[in-house]
Amino acid sequence: MIYLLLVLTFRIASGLETYNERLDIKTLEKGRVHAKFTFLTSKDIIDNDFILFPRVLDQLVEKYNVHRFVLTMQQGRWRREWNEPPQPASPIGAQLLVYFKTKNATEAEKNFSSLVEAANGLFCTSLSSLTVTAVSPELPVLEKKSFELTTRYGIVSKETTCTENLSQLRKLLPCKSSGLSVFLHPSKLYDSLFHSLSVSINSSCEEIKCRRSIEFELSVVFKTPADGWLLSRLFDSQFSEKCSVAESSKVTVSHDPISDKVKPSGKELEKGVYEYDFSVWTKGADLEVETPSFKNSSIVQSAGIRIWSTLGGLSQHSGELRISVKNLGKAGNNVVISQIVPYFVRVHYNSLMVKCRSASSRVREKVFKASKAPKSSLLIQYNLEIDETDTCILHIPLEKSLLRINDYTPDANHGMYIPGAIATFLQIKNDLNGGYAVHSNAVLVALPVPDFSMPFNVICFVATTLAVCFSPIHTFSTLWISPDIPKSVMVKKIYRGCLLMLLALSLYAHFNNSNLHDLRRFISAYLQKLNELK
Repeated sequence: MIYLLLVLTFRIASGLETYNERLDIKTLEKGRVHAKFTFLTSKDIIDNDFILFPRVLDQLVEKYNVHRFVLTMQQGRWRREWNEPPQPASPIGAQLLVYFKTKNATEAEKNFSSLVEAANGLFCTSLSSLTVTAVSPELPVLEKKSFELTTRYGIVSKETTCTENLSQLRKLLPCKSSGLSVFLHPSKLYDSLFHSLSVSINSSCEEIKCRRSIEFELSVVFKTPADGWLLSRLFDSQFSEKCSVAESSKVTVSHDPISDKVKPSGKELEKGVYEYDFSVWTKGADLEVETPSFKNSSIVQSAGIRIWSTLGGLSQHSGELRISVKNLGKAGNNVVISQIVPYFVRVHYNSLMVKCRSASSRVREKVFKASKAPKSSLLIQYNLEIDETDTCILHIPLEKSLLRINDYTPDANHGMYIPGAIATFLQIKNDLNGGYAVHSNAVLVALPVPDFSMPFNVICFVATTLAVCFSPIHTFSTLWISPDIPKSVMVKKIYRGCLLMLLALSLYAHFNNSNLHDLRRFISAYLQKLNELK
């Protein structure tokens, strides 16, 4: 045991493996609190020992030649009044972005299919549909990257997240029951207005030293009482002990310095932001924030864009998908709009158009990647330059397809979802770490559906016809034929006597080895003797 502790201390001190955890809490307006967990683990790529870094994730990246892996899962919609949405941005459902080191598209496609199935087992997800519906974007999606690698990106709209996803994440942390991980209480975190979970694996090199890092992020928005909140009640758990292998364990609380009161006071990083070092906190220590009145928060809203999707048209044959983008003037004017169109709708390319209110807003570049496989998706990307406070609308005319009966979902009459569009900024203001993206809402499409009751009606008709036609034949061919016995008692006795006599004669013939001819001659001789007696 002492040897293991010495080895662990040496590895942490030498920087071969590092682990940091952080919790950022912001008091929002109208009694809302945003909590963001960040767990970051990194190691040297050439190091083959695994104490803090999950070995299974390192093997996953090495086996499938992955440079960067981003998986997000989200439930609930982020509201504009809650300030800047957490990054990497996530739609309602699940999202997967993978950069492969290889430039061979065939090899990347094969590795992506195997990677999706491995991720399903590792994170307890159901992303198998991405093996067919994922696309290969050419323009940046979700984040701005300078390297040119083979990219695969896909969205599973309305994918439900559950406590099993969080349980799988906790198993990959170095400290599972100490440090800030004690606040990962599933029943409390998933009973919230909004929650988003992301897993990011990245490989980076500086000169000759290469490191691999994995970052788990969990963002939650709670509804709190009107008079404030306690840290222990917020997560339904109390701090027990520090994580002994963590280099840092920080908690920051952002609040309104005018109306809110924080107890105890921590290290003031800036006005309205306190920082606490939980590596020196004692068991049972707690934080309290009093909010006497809920007025508009003093924290400046920094959302740079607003994007939403709508579906026009009333017929079941055709319609129009409209993607509206409004630049709020806080995050730049160069934005890439990416829209994945599933296989169950057809797009009219000749009718695609972008309309902007300002004449100076323009289209810099557009990319169309048509679907090749029967169930693969179409990718539409527009690189737009939008003036501040201007609004642009992307019109996508489409035709709803009549699918094969096996291609419909079990609830076909409910409709099928078109994933929401994603807006990715290429020029960032306000130092947003070189990446900022926003998702729009998914659109429900009512497809033309066949009469699913027709096979049932045909089966019922055929079964009824067979029953009517075949039943009499079966009855007549299997009916037991027996004589009609009169109801008179004397006749029944005579009939039974005859049957007994025939049975006695049969037994007599059997025991005397007589055949039917001998029996007939015996009866004839017996009747002749009776005539002679007369």
